[in-house]
Amino acid sequence: MLILLNLAAAGAYGFFLRSLSAVRRNVEISAADVSRSVSKVLELESLESFLEATAEERQAVESSLIGRDGVVEFVKTLERLGRESGLEIRTNSLSVSEAPREADLVELLTVNLEGKGGWRDTIDFLSVIEQLPFSVSIGEVSLAADSAVKGRAPRWVSGVQLSVFKLK
Repeated sequence: MLILLNLAAAGAYGFFLRSLSAVRRNVEISAADVSRSVSKVLELESLESFLEATAEERQAVESSLIGRDGVVEFVKTLERLGRESGLEIRTNSLSVSEAPREADLVELLTVNLEGKGGWRDTIDFLSVIEQLPFSVSIGEVSLAADSAVKGRAPRWVSGVQLSVFKLK
């Protein structure tokens, strides 16, 4: 009977050792999962902190670019500014090309405008373009005197080519 009790105790001991080993493996796996989860949470908190810290800079960059669907509105703004400056203005052409640098998010919008009006009106229009919140680059400007009417200042015909970055 004592032998049977010893065998039963040894069997129970073996069973508990095996169960304990399985529990230990599960604890190790759970600890590794918790460690990975903590790392992910720390990475996300770091990213969130970075996004908060750079909010103003990102807003400044975004405001200097034309939005994906903002080309028509941008051209309408240019034409409105030209009229407000006293010019008869029209858009001759638009083109979109790859940005000069390897950029995946932006492309270069080139606009060719023609204006007719007084010298001061033309200069005012160019000045207003430079004040736009976008990073506008004036590439070419041409000015030619139109036929003057007797007793009036000459009218000027201007051509302006400008470029601005837009989001793809």
